[in-house]
Amino acid sequence: MKTKNIIFSALAICFVLLSISSCKNKKQATEESIQVVEAPIETVPDAEMGMEDLTPPPPPAEMPKAIEYRRTPCYGTCPIFNFKVYENGTAMYEGKNFVDMIGFYEAQVSKEEIAEIVNVAKSIGFFEMKEVYDNEGVTDLPSVYVSVAGDKGFKQVKSRYQGPKELRILTEKLDTLIKNLKWKLVSEKVND
Repeated sequence: MKTKNIIFSALAICFVLLSISSCKNKKQATEESIQVVEAPIETVPDAEMGMEDLTPPPPPAEMPKAIEYRRTPCYGTCPIFNFKVYENGTAMYEGKNFVDMIGFYEAQVSKEEIAEIVNVAKSIGFFEMKEVYDNEGVTDLPSVYVSVAGDKGFKQVKSRYQGPKELRILTEKLDTLIKNLKWKLVSEKVND
């Protein structure tokens, strides 16, 4: 009987500690979600997403982006990075955590490679997708942002929960592009 009471007491203490920890994580995750949701997706500054513009900016500084692909943190070991390709072919990569390349890197992307990404986006219906796939009740998931310049302008899709399976085709293509580029280290320092 004494053993049952000790086990029951230990379980009760564990339950209370887990409940407190869970509430704290939910509150923090909810606050972070609210910060993202408050601004329209197309106008969320990089700084609010924890991914400031890469330094140094590609020449010329006002060059429009053709592609952007970024992954945000989770409570585990999710890759955190930001990848941008500008219309002039300059590619910038900022690896923050849980990726092979940590720091700022620069490479060149050919016009054919940019066109291939745009064609994949068109083929999967990227430009017709909703802007946001999310569920505020799920807290421990990273966000994936994919933006591509198309015929009607720059389209961004945020996928955090139950996004379209077709979007994975595009992110896999982007992952392959990142892996195959010849990167030059610009700075080992990353933005916090």
